[in-house]
Formats: sequence, structure tokens, C-alpha cells
Amino acid sequence: MVALLFLSLTSEASAQYHRGSAEPSKPTGEARPPIEKRWYGWQTLAVDAVAVASFAYGAEHEQGELILGSLAVFVLAPPIVHLTHDRLGAAGGSLLVRLTVPALFSAVSLTTCAGGEQASCPPLAFYGVIAMGFAIASATDAIFLGSEPVPKAQPMPPSATLTPSLWVDAKGARAAVTVRF
Repeated sequence: MVALLFLSLTSEASAQYHRGSAEPSKPTGEARPPIEKRWYGWQTLAVDAVAVASFAYGAEHEQGELILGSLAVFVLAPPIVHLTHDRLGAAGGSLLVRLTVPALFSAVSLTTCAGGEQASCPPLAFYGVIAMGFAIASATDAIFLGSEPVPKAQPMPPSATLTPSLWVDAKGARAAVTVRF
């Protein structure tokens, strides 16, 4: 008798489940999940710190190869960081900012130093103005281009599963409920 009751309840629950899934799904009217922004500009700033430090050291010790190497790192490495985040537009913008801003500061430095004698413009002052262009380009890149859209994390509902069990044999019937968290 208990076994028949169990089978009846199981059959009814199964039928309701299948009837519910056979109905056409209705649009819920919910929009896409809200989008958050995750800032990864610290990664471009870390690369820039190495480039600017090596540039300053190269300028201080008048090592042209180190200056050229740091320029290459400054211009190319942060766009690669953007590409690793699948942001082609940000990589292009980063490259543009990194080429134009230091170039403008270099032009200002050159016109200032070329106005008088070369001795009146020490190398450290000349490279210092260009380093300011580096810093401004770096900050612009990190602040305005260094964030990516990510779907807002939806809180997971607490999950618990109740599993009823029923055993019927010659000795009688036994029932149990298993709870899983």
C-alpha cells in the first residue's frame, strides 16, 4: 500500500514536471545582466614604471640603447596588455596616446632647448620634460582605457537537495530523507 502511494506521488510529480516543460516559454522581460567594469590599469602602470625607470636611468647615464629600449617597452607593452584583455580598440587608443603625448612633450623640449645654446639645456632637463609626457600618457591610458566590462556577478541561491527514499521488503517498509547542501 505504501509502495503504491509512493509510486502514485512520484508519477504525479513527474507528470506535472513534464506538463510544465511542454508549455512554451514566455519571455520574462528581464534585460541582460547588468555590466560592471573591472580596472586592469594597474597592469599597464606596472609596465610603464619599468619603462620610465629605465628611461630615466638611461638619460642620467647617457645610454642611448637603454633609452631606445625603454621607449619600445613604453609604446608597445601596454597595448599588448589591452590585447590580452581582448580590447582591440583600447590597444589602438593606447598606442595612439603613447605615440602622440610624448612626441608633443619632446617637441616642446626641443623648441625650448633649441632657442639658445645647447649648453643651456642639460640632458636631464631635456629628458625630464619628455618623462612628463610619458607620465601623462601612462596615466591617461590607465585611467581612461584600463577597464573592461564584465557581467555583474549574480548571487548564487542557496542550494539544498532533498532526496526521499523508500524501501519496501518482506520485513516491512523504511523511509529516509537525504539532505545535501
